[in-house]
Amino acid sequence: MDVEGEVPAAAAAAMANGLGGADEASPAPVSPEQLDVEAYAAQYSGRTRLARGVFVADRCGVEAIQLEALRMAYDEIKRGEDVQLDRDVAAKIGGRLGPRYGLDQAWVDTITRRADQRNEKLENELNGYRTNLIKESIRMGYNDIGDFFYAHGQLSKATSGLGTIAPLPNI
Repeated sequence: MDVEGEVPAAAAAAMANGLGGADEASPAPVSPEQLDVEAYAAQYSGRTRLARGVFVADRCGVEAIQLEALRMAYDEIKRGEDVQLDRDVAAKIGGRLGPRYGLDQAWVDTITRRADQRNEKLENELNGYRTNLIKESIRMGYNDIGDFFYAHGQLSKATSGLGTIAPLPNI
């Protein structure tokens, strides 16, 4: 005998496990006003920390939380070398946090110049390894180039060398 408003046990268990119907919105675990961005971001490191900060800023409806997430992401970007992400986050901030959190073109130019020099050096080293047919050095050269591109936010280029190490002829 069903009582009006009572949920069957199986349905209640499914709802508790997040298996409710697609048309039913699950409640957020924390309201936007209660979200501590720093504590949330502390669970992550590196590029994931940046992505989580931008995610919170994009999805949160509370401007104070958005700005805190963008501030945290901007500060984290300045510790790295991803100039495109810096441009994106500075554009999202839009001057709302003051001049310190705007696009720093001098920093972008410095990082870009340094990146070009490092990329050329890594490519030259890899070409030398290929010439000398040193398999382990070739592998390490591809790893270094992948790490370089990953640090600069060029994720497709970071993984492009993974399948290019072909077996070398026996000498």
